[in-house]
Amino acid sequence: MNQTQTKQVEVRRTLNATPQQVFDAWTTPELVALWWGPQDFTTTVTELDARIGGRFCFEMSSPSGSQSTLAGVYRVIDSPHRLAFTMSEHCECDLPENVQPQRTPTLVVVSFHQVAPQRTEVVIHHSGLNPSIAHLFKQGWQSSLTKLVAVLEHHHPHLAQDGHPAAKQQNLPA
Repeated sequence: MNQTQTKQVEVRRTLNATPQQVFDAWTTPELVALWWGPQDFTTTVTELDARIGGRFCFEMSSPSGSQSTLAGVYRVIDSPHRLAFTMSEHCECDLPENVQPQRTPTLVVVSFHQVAPQRTEVVIHHSGLNPSIAHLFKQGWQSSLTKLVAVLEHHHPHLAQDGHPAAKQQNLPA
């Protein structure tokens, strides 16, 4: 698929947490499992190595019981400002008949911007998507961020502000 045949989606959401708390929720397996995926999907984190070149692998289950693997590799780790990763396997649970599965790798860049004390805007850019599935990825990211709000605001108000064991800054060309 060439560049003219792909789409990009962008999703923004402001959360009541510091950039470090939000970044940690993206790089801590126990927290990712609580919020990743559309509403009513469950996610099991089977691998999450939050370093440049580190892999992640999630097993996702839809409400119907359909299961799919989502996997990729981290390209940028810049705590607490930015994450970038490629996805080489994409969730295909319960796709509508008119939607073609994503068969080529995609790139996700996530930025964390402090907009006020204890307030962070998360900006997700997901590129390389086939046109028929892009809207589902956008809906999935929006739903995931809604679940992340609940994790940060209700289940884990004690998240440390001083950082996660992941390296503070690592970069690899995206």
